Amino acid sequence: MAFTVLAVVSSVGLTLSASNTPYAAELPAAPGPVAPAEPSSAAPVTVTPSSASPRSAQPRRTPSATPSTSAVTTPTSTGPIPPEAMLSASDLGAGVTGNEERVDDRGSLATMLSYCGRSPAAWGKRVDHLGFRQRWLRYPNEMYAVQELSRQPAQVAPKLISEARAMFGKGGPCATVPIGGNAENVGTFMIVDSAWGDESLLMRETRTVGGPPAWRILIRQGDLITEIRIAVDGFTSEQAVDLGRRAAQRMCAATPTC
Repeated sequence: MAFTVLAVVSSVGLTLSASNTPYAAELPAAPGPVAPAEPSSAAPVTVTPSSASPRSAQPRRTPSATPSTSAVTTPTSTGPIPPEAMLSASDLGAGVTGNEERVDDRGSLATMLSYCGRSPAAWGKRVDHLGFRQRWLRYPNEMYAVQELSRQPAQVAPKLISEARAMFGKGGPCATVPIGGNAENVGTFMIVDSAWGDESLLMRETRTVGGPPAWRILIRQGDLITEIRIAVDGFTSEQAVDLGRRAAQRMCAATPTC
């Protein structure tokens, strides 16, 4: 289920085989047809994100200490989540294609929690019947990003990010995770920012086996939660911050709380 935000720019022309694709085991098992890339003003293929903002710019919030959500509730909106509430291929650069066929994301934060044997209360109460979308975004070199966006109950949405912070933050029980139970392939998480939407986290994940670092973004806007995971060689923290800002702005298309 959702966002997985589980949540990643490399040299143009790089070709990866199935054996060295980063996080290959977490790619969708049976990818569906890929939708055409959205029009881009840039003629050459590049993986530099477009400078055009999907909505009017919003001031970036200053990261603060862990927010208290013990008494916070968020009204639940109604209605389906429109596609414009999701990141588009143009948000990641020319040559990127998108696919909204729903598949099991085996690299989501929920999966990481299961690997470290934890089941926080709110994460166990997530639903997808109030609204759910998933989008895979692929680069020409087969690297990718995946986003999930869901609408959550009023008592659940405000607690998901605080629980993720407690689990994956410094000293947390899931700050290091044996991937698939393999003690030789350990994922290490580090929270590096939190600056968009009502609440957010930007995490950098490195692994002892295979692939470039992955960026994981978790954002709440009202009752919406998005999880983005992007595993693209050379993707910088500045690009990850910009992607989080774009995602938070796009979420406003599905909630009146912005």
